[in-house]
Amino acid sequence: MRKSLSDRLIAVIALAISAVVFLALPHDVPGTSLATFADMESAAFFPMLAATLVGVSAVMLAVGSLNTSSRRADDDVDAIGPRPVLMVIGFCIFIPLIHGLGMVTASAITILVLPLVFGYRDYRWILPLAVLLPFAVYGLFEKILKVLFPHGAVF
Repeated sequence: MRKSLSDRLIAVIALAISAVVFLALPHDVPGTSLATFADMESAAFFPMLAATLVGVSAVMLAVGSLNTSSRRADDDVDAIGPRPVLMVIGFCIFIPLIHGLGMVTASAITILVLPLVFGYRDYRWILPLAVLLPFAVYGLFEKILKVLFPHGAVF
């Protein structure tokens, strides 16, 4: 598959995900509208911000994929392989894990597994990151910004 074609495909999928988040938020979070985007205390603020960033990144990727004249011929071939598929499957498993084990525990498991999918095996970095990053995010969002995370059976 040509790299520019795969970039366009990823851009379309990311743009669709962004649009779905914007369409689903009013149904999932009561009182949500585009006007609540500026209200950082709204429960919909961070999902809307993330959807916006994903959408903008998708547009930038799509525009960048149109400029193929500056690429070398050997850069046009993209060996996609199974890793992106494994990553999507991993994130599809991550969502139920959040509800069962809690956000911090599910994030730690994901941070442990994701580098393995991409062939990174330096546990001196993976293990501390898998423990410290979820707790740092938890402390920032739940304790400082007062955004509640889903809690589960473990944490």
